[in-house]
Amino acid sequence: MLDNLAAHGFGLRRLVAGGGGARSPLWMQIHADVLGRPIDLPETPEPMALGAAIWAGLAAGCFRDYREAVGRMARVRDVVEPVAAARPAYDFSYAGYQEAYQRLRDLERRVATFADGGRASP
Repeated sequence: MLDNLAAHGFGLRRLVAGGGGARSPLWMQIHADVLGRPIDLPETPEPMALGAAIWAGLAAGCFRDYREAVGRMARVRDVVEPVAAARPAYDFSYAGYQEAYQRLRDLERRVATFADGGRASP
């Protein structure tokens, strides 16, 4: 996803993890290492609910704008920094994944079309 966003001119300045996976230090470290970027971990255990509260506060007129709302309500508990030494192994595996995807893309379309009785779009 990040590669696709970057290819279309959307560079992300920060990544924030939320939900159950964000509670696992190992899972977050793997993500930071794979992406080669720091990942912010929010202070709140329910960042999705906080997001809803931020939008509700905006709708109720409690904040001037989204930046103010986030600045006042959202806090970073920790930042998981990538370990540079782990990156070569992940880069190698990702390159293999990309190659396998390119080679199997046509086969996947044919299987989907066959399974769909010929109705799947090309």
